[in-house]
Amino acid sequence: MVFQDPYGALNPLHTVEYTVMRPCQNFLGMSSRQASGRVHELLETVGLTPPSQFAAKLPHQLSGGQRQRVVIARRSRATRSWLSPTNPCLCWTCRCAPAC
Repeated sequence: MVFQDPYGALNPLHTVEYTVMRPCQNFLGMSSRQASGRVHELLETVGLTPPSQFAAKLPHQLSGGQRQRVVIARRSRATRSWLSPTNPCLCWTCRCAPAC
């Protein structure tokens, strides 16, 4: 789930890397090294480049759009496919997610 208020969805005391890394470790059983590599990959996927620069930042150091991208990266931790916010299809209502 991607919340409309990304600042409220992010812990202000945790870095971007920690925020995206924790679900990778908790739900996918990745080691710290694997999860860190996945975090950098996800940040690059959502357009936060260079990933090393954004990984060390705290939420208050990001713009609203960058925070939203961090939340999207955290949500898409387990899979490479994710719902684009610009996608006009409402996949959760029409159930055409594989076709989107």
